[in-house]
Amino acid sequence: MSISIFGIILKFVIVEGILIHFLKLHLKQYLKKKFPSLIILKKMIDNQFKISSVIGQGGSAKVFLGQDVSENKYAIKVIANKQNFSKNAAKAVLNHEFDILQQVSDHPNIIKPLFEPTEGSVRVGNKTEGINYNVLEFAENGAISEFVRKCGHFEEELVPLFMAQICHAVNHIHSKGVAHLDLKLENILLDSMFNIKVCDFGSALNVADQKGSVSKQRGTTVYMAPEVASFKSGDSYNGFAADVYSLGVSLFLMLVGEFPTSVIGQGSVDTIDTECKEQELEYQLESSVTQQRRDLLSEGAKDLINQMTQADFTKRPSLEQVLAHPWIQSGMNSEILPLVYDEMTSRKEHMTSF
Repeated sequence: MSISIFGIILKFVIVEGILIHFLKLHLKQYLKKKFPSLIILKKMIDNQFKISSVIGQGGSAKVFLGQDVSENKYAIKVIANKQNFSKNAAKAVLNHEFDILQQVSDHPNIIKPLFEPTEGSVRVGNKTEGINYNVLEFAENGAISEFVRKCGHFEEELVPLFMAQICHAVNHIHSKGVAHLDLKLENILLDSMFNIKVCDFGSALNVADQKGSVSKQRGTTVYMAPEVASFKSGDSYNGFAADVYSLGVSLFLMLVGEFPTSVIGQGSVDTIDTECKEQELEYQLESSVTQQRRDLLSEGAKDLINQMTQADFTKRPSLEQVLAHPWIQSGMNSEILPLVYDEMTSRKEHMTSF
């Protein structure tokens, strides 16, 4: 009898073990698919940085949250050697962004490069894989796009401060002769105090010698100015004016929460020289609800959006003119700071409660 009981117990333990293993496997697969940024990755870069999550990806690169032995946090942009990139091409991509950042990152609202691009390796368990990577400043609160996507549009009184910081940063970039060429809410981050950090300069070009002229289509289609969206070989366009248009679309998104059909460039939904597919943006196009929100905007907000998204690039304002616009100036007071912080903190708590 005792042997029989032991056998039953043994079978139960074996079956239970198999069931637990099955559940763990499928739970991990579900979480990886549903919440890719929450999956803990047991990886080490050059035995120096422990990787804990993916915080951005697209194209040939992934951006990981990394920590050193002192638990300092970094954003680590990685291109694996196994991607459709040669080592030299990967180095060129990362070196280009590093060189641009060195020219423009002496501004508080621009992400900073912390080390020169490095060729190294990532260890996953007992396996080692060759990579190239950049170590960048980490913006703790992530992209503005996540706040809009998960919590909806911002109250209008909060947006002038954000827009002022963004425009100050991009105006600084332009003053260095650089056009960003892929401005969008996914590339506008927030630090621990919800200050702006413009990032991702992979598409940026120094066009000082060309007086702003760009002869290659770059950017993300739904943020593109009409002259960029309709670009053909042999064409050129003003990169600074194209940036202003993209910021106008970004402003509309912050205020309304959806893309405006009236200012979307024509063409198929794809990405050119950028690190984010439109399919991943997950915004909706303008709806009847959006039209109602648009109608509720102040005349100042409507006027600024209309100016920044003029189809004729020569009629768009410079960023100095945007910063001087009465709607921007109306939000530039110390009283708004605690309101912005409290609202964004509340949104962050809402986002992390799911």
